[in-house]
Amino acid sequence: MKPVALVTTKPGFEPQLREELNKLPIKRKVLWTPFRGILEILSQNPYEFLNTIKENENRGNLKFLLRIIPLEVECHADIDEIKNAVSILINKKKE
Repeated sequence: MKPVALVTTKPGFEPQLREELNKLPIKRKVLWTPFRGILEILSQNPYEFLNTIKENENRGNLKFLLRIIPLEVECHADIDEIKNAVSILINKKKE
């Protein structure tokens, strides 16, 4: 599994959002982050996860979800590592 998204909620409502996300019919893992109101989602297929979120959001099943931030690459806050990740994404988009 790889990181596919960050999801946000109001600070303090992380357990409720995690419970809603765990009810989704897709293989995923919900991780806590050190930041209040933000959870990290691991999954096999980012597109399948995002489509599942859209479907359930339209049905009103995700009351505690504020935002979804899709992730393509996860890297540390090191300038060289960020440059490398950006280069990889640029080359991927050119293909």
